[in-house]
Amino acid sequence: MDDDHAENGHCGGGEGRGCNGPAPKRARPSPRRSPGRRSRRSSRTTTRSSRAPPVARGGARGDRRGGGGEVSLVDNATTAAAIVLQHVAWSFTEGAFRKGDAVVMLHYAYGAVKKSIQAYVARAGAEVIEVPLPFPVSSDADIVREFRGALDRGKAGGRRVRLAVIDHITSMPSVVIPVKELTRICREEGVDQVFVDAAHAIGNVPVDVEDIGADFYTSNLHKWFFCPPPSPSCTRARAPIPPTCTTPSSPMSTGTACPWRAAGSGQGTTAPSSWSPK
Repeated sequence: MDDDHAENGHCGGGEGRGCNGPAPKRARPSPRRSPGRRSRRSSRTTTRSSRAPPVARGGARGDRRGGGGEVSLVDNATTAAAIVLQHVAWSFTEGAFRKGDAVVMLHYAYGAVKKSIQAYVARAGAEVIEVPLPFPVSSDADIVREFRGALDRGKAGGRRVRLAVIDHITSMPSVVIPVKELTRICREEGVDQVFVDAAHAIGNVPVDVEDIGADFYTSNLHKWFFCPPPSPSCTRARAPIPPTCTTPSSPMSTGTACPWRAAGSGQGTTAPSSWSPK
C-alpha cells in the first residue's frame, strides 16, 4: 500500500459521519498508510504520546516524557471494567477477600458491565448489590440516599464492600451522577476501591479525575471526544493491577508487565495504528 492510499474500515453501526465511505486523507491515521514501515517500537512511542491530550483534558498526572503517566489506552470502557473485575475476582479466589463480601453497582449501570460483574466477581463469591435509582431522578440527594443505603446493605453482618462501580453519566436513561460525592462517601465508609465508568463523560462534562479521586476512571474517546472509530478508551488507574489480569484479546506476549498497556497490543481490529497522532 503506497502513501497515497489508506485503509478506511472498522466502522460498525455508523458511529461517525463519513465512516462508511471515503474520508479525507488528513482524517486517516498515517500508520495505516505504508504499514510495513511501522515497527512495534514506533507504535509504542506514538501510542504513549497519544495519551497526553486526554491527560491534559482530564486532569490526570502525566509522565516525565510528556506521555500519559497514569493514563493508558485500552479497547473500550468495557475492557477496562473487565480488567478491574478480574483483579477483584482473583482477590476472592485467592482468599484476599472473604466470600460474601460485597460489590456495589448502580441499577443504571451499562449492560455489558453488569454482565461482567456477574461473570467475574459474582462467580468468585461476591455478593452483588444494586443501587435502585428512581426514575426520573429529581436530585443528587436521591442518588446519595440510595447509594448510602446500598453501602449499608453491603456492610451488614460484618461484611466489607470491596468495590463500588459508579457511572459518571449513565447510558440509559442518561443521568449525570455526582461521582465526586459518591467517591468521598466510599472513602468514609471504608470501600476498598472505586471504579468510575465514564464512557460518556470526557468531552461531554468537565472532568478532573484527580479531584474525583476514584481508583479507576475510564472514558471512551470515540463518543463525546469525537475521535474517529476505532478510538480507544482512556483509562486512569491509581491502584495497582497484577499483570495476570488482562482480556482474551489482549495476551501478555508483548513483554509489558502492565495489563492496561498490553490491552492495546495490536490484536486484529484493535491495532493501535488508529491511536497514533502521526
